Amino acid sequence: MTLRRSIEEFADGHRLDFTPLSDLMISVKAWDYVNTIEAAPALVFAHPELLRQLPETSQYYRGLALLSQKQVGQMAVSVNSWENQTRKRPIKIKTCQRVARLYNTVISSIVENSSGWTLENGYRNIIATMGISLDGMYRNRIGRMAEELIKARIANWLDRRGLLNQSPDTGEALDPDPRAGAPKIFIRGLAMHRTCSALLCGEGAAGPAMNSRQASRSVQKARL
Repeated sequence: MTLRRSIEEFADGHRLDFTPLSDLMISVKAWDYVNTIEAAPALVFAHPELLRQLPETSQYYRGLALLSQKQVGQMAVSVNSWENQTRKRPIKIKTCQRVARLYNTVISSIVENSSGWTLENGYRNIIATMGISLDGMYRNRIGRMAEELIKARIANWLDRRGLLNQSPDTGEALDPDPRAGAPKIFIRGLAMHRTCSALLCGEGAAGPAMNSRQASRSVQKARL
């Protein structure tokens, strides 16, 4: 594993001090067990300095802890740019400490409560976490593709029936909604966002405002 090799090389060239253990949220029981199985501490517990200089190794420790990027972002800080190596600015050591403490808290609990925990167990956790992340990424991508297809079909359906209004001054589509950052589709007074949410529009190019009952009745009259 590339990340493991990076961690080993860094630990060989730097003196990583994990004491006092409580500062990094490493339990004494988990620390003693790791020493018993003669595993290198840096391959089990996260260190702030290592994360600061090699932020991409966050993925390794996050995998050991079976945490998603979303969970880390909610409980500490976002590590997305750390792991995909797109972050440009240096990371503050206090920020790295927050993340390391989170990882070590969970890892310590896993080590303590597992029967005969080994590094191989940890590596299986990393692979499982990577698989879950990939699955979520592809599901989101498929969902966005389906959403765009539905949007296009709705727009085509409305356009074929002449239900789309355009700006009478320019003949172009109305400006994007500054609140939602997305263009509106005006349907005889009913303003529909492309997120399929509905808002009522006021007097103007789209015609007089309609209440929700009138808007619903107007749409229902349109024949498929």
